[in-house]
Amino acid sequence: MTKEERELKAKGLLALGGTPKEIAETSGVAYQKVLSIKKSMIKEKSNAQIAEARTISPEVLDIVIEKAKTEAPTRVVKELEAVQEGLTGLQVLDTEFHTTFSLILGKAEEFLTRDDLKPSEWVSITNSLSSAYNNIFNNSGVNVHVDNSTTVNSSKLSMFKNSMRG
Repeated sequence: MTKEERELKAKGLLALGGTPKEIAETSGVAYQKVLSIKKSMIKEKSNAQIAEARTISPEVLDIVIEKAKTEAPTRVVKELEAVQEGLTGLQVLDTEFHTTFSLILGKAEEFLTRDDLKPSEWVSITNSLSSAYNNIFNNSGVNVHVDNSTTVNSSKLSMFKNSMRG
């Protein structure tokens, strides 16, 4: 059996409810790797559940949460309300995001059809769109650090201004 096949077998055994220790012993996959596979499966499941929840209509969400609130303890009711608010916010954000990005792509397409566009402008537009795409759809665990610095590196600022001028 290849390494990939053993890992696939381990993933299947995890899905069937096996413990990482048992799976490591029977599949020939290292215990740490089995734990890593399990963690990856949990993340995949969570992402799928979030994606599915985002498609629930607000009306259905309201009905389900209102019904659940009548039978749930107070602390759970607060959590349900937070989930409802979060999902509603995601749905609104999702719509606004699609609208905004569609407008940006439309404007870029408009620019790209112009005959007087300089090569540097083509590069700038395509690099910007590519960067936006990568930053929006990159799921590799990106960390964002915000620096509260008011100083500006003049050489970088000049380079940025010059790149925008073409």
